[in-house]
Amino acid sequence: MKLTEENKHKFEQQVHKISDKDETEVRQKIIDELISLEKIVLQKPSNKMQELLNNAKLMYEILCNEEFPISDSSKKWIVFGLRYLVSDLDLIPDGIPIVGYMDDAMIVNWVVYMIDSDITRYQVYKRLVTSALKGGLIKSIKKGKGDIELILIPGLISNYLEVEMMDKWAQ
Repeated sequence: MKLTEENKHKFEQQVHKISDKDETEVRQKIIDELISLEKIVLQKPSNKMQELLNNAKLMYEILCNEEFPISDSSKKWIVFGLRYLVSDLDLIPDGIPIVGYMDDAMIVNWVVYMIDSDITRYQVYKRLVTSALKGGLIKSIKKGKGDIELILIPGLISNYLEVEMMDKWAQ
């Protein structure tokens, strides 16, 4: 199954129309949907279903993280992807075991692709927060070693090389 250019165009128009009401609806329904997906993955393990579950959880985590800045455009993409996942109106009805989630996985993967730079930034952000909580980098700076200077500029960290460097610094 592949998204046609016509479908992409239609979905992009829907993204621009995403509202606070849509976000509220997603926030009300997504937890139940994630629980359902987890049950499916446990009952019938599948790499594609696991990937859908992981991507949906990640997008929801980004959406809910008030400290992590994302653009309105990226937020709308996330809400669109999660709304598609929780919606009963799909290209393939979710009631069809496993196969019913193929279109959901396709849409969620497409959204992940569309907001890739924000996802990369979020992964770096999470690693830095985790490191700070463990006392790694922040603890070293507070001790006054003076050999590490770290300036975080939102949106600047964008590729995997920088992610690897941040991991090394965090240790």
